[in-house]
Amino acid sequence: MKKGLKEPELIKKIGEFAASAGWDAYLVGGYLRDRILRRACHDLDLVVIGDATRFARDLARRLEVAPPMVYGRFGTAMLRVGHITLELASARRESYQPDSRKPRVEPANLAEDLRRRDFTINALAQSLSDGRLVDLFQGRQDIRNRVIRTPVEADKTFFDDPLRMLRAVRFAARLNFRIDPETAAAIRRNVDRLKIVSRERIAEEFLKIMASPAPAQAILLMNDLRLLPLVLPEIENLKNVVAADDRECKNVFRHTLIVLDRVSRKTRDLPTRLGALFHDIGKPATQRYVPGEGWTFHDHPLVGSRIFQEIARRFNLGAPVRNKVSRLIEFHLRPHYLAGAGVEEDGATGRAINHLVNDSGPYLASLFILAKADLTSRNENKVRRGLAEIEALEEKIRIWKRQQRRATFRLAIDGNDIMSLLALKPGPEVGKIKTELEQAVLEGKLPNQKRALKKSLKSGYNSLKITIRQKEGL
Repeated sequence: MKKGLKEPELIKKIGEFAASAGWDAYLVGGYLRDRILRRACHDLDLVVIGDATRFARDLARRLEVAPPMVYGRFGTAMLRVGHITLELASARRESYQPDSRKPRVEPANLAEDLRRRDFTINALAQSLSDGRLVDLFQGRQDIRNRVIRTPVEADKTFFDDPLRMLRAVRFAARLNFRIDPETAAAIRRNVDRLKIVSRERIAEEFLKIMASPAPAQAILLMNDLRLLPLVLPEIENLKNVVAADDRECKNVFRHTLIVLDRVSRKTRDLPTRLGALFHDIGKPATQRYVPGEGWTFHDHPLVGSRIFQEIARRFNLGAPVRNKVSRLIEFHLRPHYLAGAGVEEDGATGRAINHLVNDSGPYLASLFILAKADLTSRNENKVRRGLAEIEALEEKIRIWKRQQRRATFRLAIDGNDIMSLLALKPGPEVGKIKTELEQAVLEGKLPNQKRALKKSLKSGYNSLKITIRQKEGL
């Protein structure tokens, strides 16, 4: 089996196998949806009328790939073919108990299997034997209309599996679709059913939502569907916080969505996006009204960083993500304070920059993305001034870093190496050549490796002499 097989080629081979072996099997779900949308998709879902695990084993032998991972209890299997993942399942119907989203499963025909699916856009099927497309619920039309709708009565869909309410939000954010009004109304009626879903499954959907192209719109949609208090109570609490520095800004909830949207346009990095979403969660706990001073939120970055630790446990976030988000929340005002204080050439500012760089560590770039996005005001002059100050601080930090590198830098070759390689005598030219090499290494043009530097020096000596003369104005 060749490794570089494309999805259409693989589908054709599976279809040939199914037809020759007498299997009734169908391609279903996301691949068909994404093909209509002309989106890339490298995962294939198959439904088999009969024993999917046996089909998977026979198919693996035909394709000459490793045997499938088999989950006999659920009648499913997973097969890897190069970079493509195949998920195979026996056609089934499902029934649910009121206190559980774990279904009782029975064998079924294709129509019954498609009826149990979450949304019409995922309820398409294509016969692998003859290519016939089965569309029992107008899924193609819904894809073209960019609408999310359930294949059967929406209340039953969400009562049976409440996690589908969050999946609706995820698909809306990922595909830029709208949720059908009747489907949205059913979500609002069934929000309390989400309480039976495990924290792990909710976390999984939430993190996928945060990785979507428009997470801020997804949070707004969760708010509209009344899901927010159950999934993100800390963000729900922001609605009651007044923005102290800008009376025209409705509340901190609105501000947070603006910041998240701006950050998401700049980076797909999950911790940075989470930092944007949670950067002000310490404000409800620290909100105080001080006569003569107004509303204050002293220490809200530090308090917010501590609150996030509980959120991280709830969403089962690993240490790298948890540490970065906590650091971004704790230090998100530092760039504003330092930039607003000015960037004069004095020792105090130099020490402050040193502390900022050391405290933020590898998260400095993300911290500045967040700091810039955090400048929200209807006063455009205020935003422009703040942005200019932040950018001036960034430039000062770049200069400071170059100075630090120079202070500790040591070139891999010395003057003796240069004289020996170029047959030069001691003199100013040796020092000038060494300076040019140091500059090239510090700017990333050359690696600081003895062999590489000697090779570059030997091959480019003449051009190097020209560069030195141009700098000297000769």
